Amino acid sequence: MINRNTFLGIILVIIGFGWTLSNLHLINDHWILPFIGIVFIAAYFYRGGTEKKSTIGFLITGCIIFMIGLFAVINDSLHLGAFEGGLFFFFVGIAFLAVYIIHTRYLPDKNSGNQKWPLYTSLIIIAFGIFVLITETAHLPLLRKIYPILWPMAIIVLGLFVILKGGKKED
Repeated sequence: MINRNTFLGIILVIIGFGWTLSNLHLINDHWILPFIGIVFIAAYFYRGGTEKKSTIGFLITGCIIFMIGLFAVINDSLHLGAFEGGLFFFFVGIAFLAVYIIHTRYLPDKNSGNQKWPLYTSLIIIAFGIFVLITETAHLPLLRKIYPILWPMAIIVLGLFVILKGGKKED
């Protein structure tokens, strides 16, 4: 394992390299964020990864910054337009899903609700992103026909899910 100063030096070289490429206009400015995200993720693994619960802050920060940076690069390249808002939340939701996949699902206490918080957060943010995506693109002809019944049906399905899940716990 490398020592702390060497690790910090490598991180600074990577950041400086990315910044130089950006200043020379060899890469887009938005690529700086994924580089910074990778630095935080590397710090997570360097500091112990799944072996230590205290390192999760590096992973959360790294995943969020990386995914926001990736979204910015894709948006700058493809000009997402009406899809921009919904996809932003989708990318942030994926960041929390990565936290769950990389860290919390390996925690020893499998029955703990504390283990699944990134998964639940991810699903809520992705669902909100889908909501934003649908409302932003509702002017499309197909969605204009489906839109009036889509949300009431979604609420009905959610209600049935809550009822069925609540019934199982009482048994």
